[in-house]
Amino acid sequence: MDTGEIVKNIGISHQKLYYLEQKDYIRPKKISITGREFRNYSEEEVKKIKLIWKHLKQGMYQDVWPLKLWREVLLECLVQVREIGMAIYA
Repeated sequence: MDTGEIVKNIGISHQKLYYLEQKDYIRPKKISITGREFRNYSEEEVKKIKLIWKHLKQGMYQDVWPLKLWREVLLECLVQVREIGMAIYA
């Protein structure tokens, strides 16, 4: 997904999106086409942006939401691992 799609679909501003990149919370793939650089966001990056934006819209301070974000990401990963384990042993 490119920057324009992220801004349109999620509702985050370009400025906040680039801020997240600057702080290294997200790492879009950068693609160069005819001398211009474009950003491409993976599904995983889009999920992170949605979570971060949800917390920012709720007014959570930026020194607190990274901890909450990583907790949610970790819980989601644990659920997926559990589902995979259950499928293997079923």
